[in-house]
Amino acid sequence: ILTPHFSLSLRTPADVIGILLYTCVGVAISVLPSQVERARREARQKQDRLEAILDLLPAAIVIADADGRLVQDNQVFRAVLGPRAGASSVEEYARFRAWHPNGTPMERDEWAMTRALRHGETVRGQEVELEVADGTRRTILNNASPLRDPDGQIMGGVVAFLDITDRKQLQHAVAEQAKE
Repeated sequence: ILTPHFSLSLRTPADVIGILLYTCVGVAISVLPSQVERARREARQKQDRLEAILDLLPAAIVIADADGRLVQDNQVFRAVLGPRAGASSVEEYARFRAWHPNGTPMERDEWAMTRALRHGETVRGQEVELEVADGTRRTILNNASPLRDPDGQIMGGVVAFLDITDRKQLQHAVAEQAKE
């Protein structure tokens, strides 16, 4: 018979508490990685689902964080403004070129996303003539809303716009034809 090389002696309540603590910590350490991995997998699935939904929409969509950094967009947005249309702050919006319907240039602070982020404003139906990735101008119907955390603080913003260039051209053609 072999003699034990290890023996456990639980003589005091502190010994029992020590063993229980050791066991609990061991169990927590062994379970935690699987829970973290499951949380990561679930977060990735939610992100993939959101991307699939955004790419299905016929409108251009872009989401910004509270500083104005463009953090997510969809295929329509990239098709209109190009794959490198990102910005890391509201200040960088000045590089996008746009005009009001009356032809005056749009300032950075007039952009729907800027208004949503800086003033908490919801913008609906802002007509904008926008210079797109290929250098041409398109007329868009711009909409924006702030995204708020549970405390009501602005944590970002979302913009959705529709290209209404063809509709505007048709309206112009009908108006011209009516003049004749």
